[in-house]
Amino acid sequence: HAAYDPARVIAFQHDLTADAIPDQVPDEGIDFATMIFVLSAIPEPKHLACLQVMARKMRRGGLLYFRDYAVDDLAQRRFRNASRIDENTFRRGDGTRTYFFAQDHMQRLADDGGFEVVLNEYV
Repeated sequence: HAAYDPARVIAFQHDLTADAIPDQVPDEGIDFATMIFVLSAIPEPKHLACLQVMARKMRRGGLLYFRDYAVDDLAQRRFRNASRIDENTFRRGDGTRTYFFAQDHMQRLADDGGFEVVLNEYV
């Protein structure tokens, strides 16, 4: 886009489970980031490590917008028991996984991951 200014915005995609975020993004170099339906597709044991990577890259006072599936939402109710991997994880028809977060679990992950939670609620 003609208005894109790489001096102001670094847009990229990255697999948080593979390794650290590229050096083009310095530690404490991110003011705002989004994680929309990201952690739910990652195996639950890796959630904390992914949040810790993000926390290292976030500037003090920076904001991480997190949106994902919640326990008991309609998407979870539609899964059949045969696709259940564990209590809150299901396998989709294409083989990808979906994790459904409980509010208290997400709060603990954020706290342990190095974030100060501004708002944690179901929408």
